[in-house]
Amino acid sequence: MVTIGFIVLAGPAPEGSSVLELEEPVNLVTTFWGGAAKIGAFEKSVEAYQEMFPNVTIELLNIPGGDYNSKILSMIAANTPPDVININSTLSVELDGQLVELTGKMTELGYFDSKNGLWPEWFNLLATDGFYNKGEALYTAPLGTGSDVLAYNKQMFVEAGVEFPNENWTWEEDFLEAAKKLTRDGQYGITGVPFRGSAILYPMAKAYGGAVYDYDKLTFTGNTREVIDAYQFAQDLIYKHKVHPTPAEEEALGGQNGGVFRNQKAAMYFMPTWQFPPYYGAEFEWDIMQLPSGKNGSWSSIYGGRLAVLTSSPNAAHGIEFVDLINGPVGQGYFSVESGFNNPPLKSIAYGDAFMKGPEGAPEHNSYRVTVLEKAVITYPVLPNGSKIGTAWGNKLDLFWQNEIDAAQMMRELEGEVQPLLDDR
Repeated sequence: MVTIGFIVLAGPAPEGSSVLELEEPVNLVTTFWGGAAKIGAFEKSVEAYQEMFPNVTIELLNIPGGDYNSKILSMIAANTPPDVININSTLSVELDGQLVELTGKMTELGYFDSKNGLWPEWFNLLATDGFYNKGEALYTAPLGTGSDVLAYNKQMFVEAGVEFPNENWTWEEDFLEAAKKLTRDGQYGITGVPFRGSAILYPMAKAYGGAVYDYDKLTFTGNTREVIDAYQFAQDLIYKHKVHPTPAEEEALGGQNGGVFRNQKAAMYFMPTWQFPPYYGAEFEWDIMQLPSGKNGSWSSIYGGRLAVLTSSPNAAHGIEFVDLINGPVGQGYFSVESGFNNPPLKSIAYGDAFMKGPEGAPEHNSYRVTVLEKAVITYPVLPNGSKIGTAWGNKLDLFWQNEIDAAQMMRELEGEVQPLLDDR
């Protein structure tokens, strides 16, 4: 566990914040997980907050993702809970009833404004049960939004005589044909399918006209022709068309986490937007495009980190205010505009000129990272028995990516395992 503490004594508190203008010192513990870009954004947000409130010390605890949930629950059990937490779906269920309601503050910030607020799917991500009803109280707020795009190495396209991707590309024609032409001389046409998992497969299924779940009825709908065809196409990229490395080959060529593309061993990459910053200084010229289309158009993913304030916090008012700063223009200036790490959760910031253009080193068509969110599906849904469902998926996908089962068998078996878990609620 990494602990980062700050004390900044400068600047007056803003007008209208008398309820927070206490002379007594306040210690606010904030937990999160993540790498350098996220750490830096949190650090700068802390400095900005403490300039407004000199009596506040914010202690940042960066906890590795694999240990995060157990560590938070252990802190709570030991009566040393944090105040503000970076929260995930599993924790939001575990901590039901222990989180401060944020609906009022989110209204003040404009989250519910249809033009300038959150993308509609975000509310389902924030709802405790994964399905938002208008007027429902919300206990978590966004930290930042993510999407997935098709990144490509421009020089490899030029050398292969292949036109750059465009909005008219289809999965089984333009994309596949380009991937075949770009697979040559020890390089692959595409990489990133197993690594991105549902962040690519759910949007692909939607483009094919299907969906893995019916959230209204809470039923598993993956065992349908459209979804099976989409998943089979993804597997065929590896084993039938051989335009994508196998999992073992990906590891040998640089790792599944973008290493194959970064090492210029693949011409295209299904890239998550949170991974943009390391490529701003890339040695090769790259750009992005929306994901290819199926009969139902082009779809991307929508996901993101979330923040919550624990009711056990003696400083919940400051916790809420800190969350507000992070999601407003000040915090998103660090988390999104300056770093390119997140997409801002609020459209009013995301569609601003600064973010649409991106920081130095951003791709020419950086704006696609925002516009794809207009047609995006949730790829990490909140579901009953979510941990058990995740385990079932993980076990089947391990076999699927090793080509030991095909899409039809996987979906048939998952239906038998997942639906009873959805019904047990």
